[in-house]
Amino acid sequence: ASSGGTSVMPTEISFHPLIYAGTILFAMLTVAVSCRKPAKLAGKVSPAEALRYNGQDSAKVRAKKSTDGGKLYKMAFRNVFREKKRAFLVLASLFMGTMSFLAVDAFLGSIRLENFVDFYLPNDYTVFTTGETKGIEALAEEISHIQGVSSVDINYAANAVLNPEEEVLQPFLEKAFPEKKERQEAIANYKKAPNQEENGFTAPVVAVSKRMIEKYNERAEKKVDIARFEEGEVCVLDSLLEKGEVQKAAGKMITMTDVSSKKELTIEVAACAALEENGVFNIGYYWNTEGAPECILISKKAMDRFCKETHINNVIVDCEPESEGYVTKKMKEDVMVNPCVRTLEVKSETIEGFYSSMKAMNIVGGGISFVLILIGMANFVNVMLTGVYIRRNELAVMESVGMTKKQVKKMLVFEGSYYGILTLALILTVGNVMIKLITDMSRQIADYAVAYYPAALLAVTAVVIMAACIIVPVILYHMISKESITERIRQAN
Repeated sequence: ASSGGTSVMPTEISFHPLIYAGTILFAMLTVAVSCRKPAKLAGKVSPAEALRYNGQDSAKVRAKKSTDGGKLYKMAFRNVFREKKRAFLVLASLFMGTMSFLAVDAFLGSIRLENFVDFYLPNDYTVFTTGETKGIEALAEEISHIQGVSSVDINYAANAVLNPEEEVLQPFLEKAFPEKKERQEAIANYKKAPNQEENGFTAPVVAVSKRMIEKYNERAEKKVDIARFEEGEVCVLDSLLEKGEVQKAAGKMITMTDVSSKKELTIEVAACAALEENGVFNIGYYWNTEGAPECILISKKAMDRFCKETHINNVIVDCEPESEGYVTKKMKEDVMVNPCVRTLEVKSETIEGFYSSMKAMNIVGGGISFVLILIGMANFVNVMLTGVYIRRNELAVMESVGMTKKQVKKMLVFEGSYYGILTLALILTVGNVMIKLITDMSRQIADYAVAYYPAALLAVTAVVIMAACIIVPVILYHMISKESITERIRQAN
């Protein structure tokens, strides 16, 4: 047998010290290798040859034909791709650093605490009871008179025996027993004692309120006709099936037999809750036979026709937001002492237990991605610094033949802008695909995850990248152009 209920988010996340040690060692090793290799290459170059280096292979320089003189933006574009490997390195570094930052935010945004709360904790209070009907109904009446309480719902439940050979139940059996031979053996075993609760093919039947079905319709693809549900003409199967499997069950008839009275009820299945829709039905914890639906949801009117001797597993309570403190106090002082109450689940207190774990995830994930984007920006600054420095003679010569400092700065601004624009273009194309894949993956990892696009963070990141790509080249040029043109040409030679 399998138990129905909600999945649980961990209230704590712990990190082993070896993780931190491994991270530090990996970073140190990466830095050591990245410093050692360039140093060895630089050691093979003579000082005289290094002084003559101007950042390009003269053999590869070709004259560009122009009918209207050199355009600064065209010159800048050629300068960017003068060294294709260097340009690729800068773009790849900026893109991957930024994408790691956005990807972590997209993943954490998909599984943020609010999504978990909306999915698994749709109600403010859940009172789990002992099952004694009269006492619980009186308790529900008492709760409804607490100032600030907006709604009180009672979930009446019964156990039903099902026929495993019915077509509507085949998707559940196929999921539980993938092999045909296994299914046949399971069905044969169930048929040996079809009317015995402990051996038969059983599932809980729960009468839920109209409000709960309305909440389900807000999330579900296939909506339930509320009027027909209230009249007891249709039911909903609460399950963990995938969308394709759900469609096999919806629209078919199901027959169930009350365990105690042996009374039958045949009803149409209006819908079957898919995996991503599960969680909206806060019905408590029940046991069902493996291969059967986790729960069959019907109206109170249908339950009255099906079974007179029901039990109550829980009472669902919601309150006005501004009255939450007072209602919580009254629930703990007055409701918890009632002999019909087993436990009380308070939504706000459950949420508090999750904050530390989510905060840890945000700090660790955000910290790692922030370091990566800093590495990308540092690489850009390094490339622009070396690029401007080794071209100091070239820039000085251009100034000596009539190019103003303002034009040089403008050309360098264009160069930086190209890096920024190309990086953003990659993010908005390839990056969007990556973000979509990450959010889809998060929905497979956590059933409460939702699609999330980090639009605000992307906008801020885009502004920062463009600002850095424009400002950094100008600052670097200002640092090397303090001396006169003659002195700069003489130093370069």
